[in-house]
Amino acid sequence: MLTKAWLTHYPDGVPERVDVPDISVDALLKQSATQFGEHTAIIDDGRKMTYAELDQQVDQFAAALHARGLQKGDPVLLMLPNAHEYILSYYAILRMGAIVVQVNPMYQSQELAHMISIVHPRLFIGETKQRTKISKYNIPSIYIDGENETEDLSTIIHNADTYQDVTTEIIPAEDVAVIQFTGGTTGVPKGAMLTHANLVANVIQTFAFAKGTLVRPGEVFLGVSPFFHVLGMSSVMNQGIYAAATIVTMRRWRVKDGVRLINEHQRRTFPPSRRCTSDC
Repeated sequence: MLTKAWLTHYPDGVPERVDVPDISVDALLKQSATQFGEHTAIIDDGRKMTYAELDQQVDQFAAALHARGLQKGDPVLLMLPNAHEYILSYYAILRMGAIVVQVNPMYQSQELAHMISIVHPRLFIGETKQRTKISKYNIPSIYIDGENETEDLSTIIHNADTYQDVTTEIIPAEDVAVIQFTGGTTGVPKGAMLTHANLVANVIQTFAFAKGTLVRPGEVFLGVSPFFHVLGMSSVMNQGIYAAATIVTMRRWRVKDGVRLINEHQRRTFPPSRRCTSDC
């Protein structure tokens, strides 16, 4: 009989197996909003948003995306820094059944051209300073600092009463949630397709390992790892939302700012990149 040798390395209290619920990624947010609606979900440059507020705005933005013609399975380029708009857009895209294609905001036209040729996105969400990079592709766009009401994210959400609520049936084990491009160390970046079930399982498994140190709710996560990277997406954003934690965002890592936020918010969880730890 094949022995599971890795189990001998599990810390005390970590179960040999976990039950992964058959739910979509955005259902993690819905659960936390239902149970801990008044708890602070995000602190972004001093601005606070509760779980109830975040979940409501995700519903509104999902309805707005559907009203614009976005359909289940359509890929959406998400090219933002770590900000509350990233989290809001990410979960809204998933809630209406579309696919998040995460993009490094530092990418230039050459990198974008490769990704666009593969996924053929139906929508772009970013900042207006990226307009010149994306305009030649004629992709409908929404900006977090848009210059008119048809492209500005906050205005679109504010006008949510004009949209009908959207309900999309998602099959977690089959439906792709995220296309995560690899780093391209052995060639051009490749788009890895991650289903809702993949990402939910990752959250549940990670939480089981950290159960002795993570509190639900009441945790504070420092969101310094880029959300567009799989580490920031899984270990900060999805894990934080599942834990009903407060995610304190950082658009760019600076040691002094990081230390200030750690002291100010008494953060307990800090999944960093290698650069962050070397700076410290």
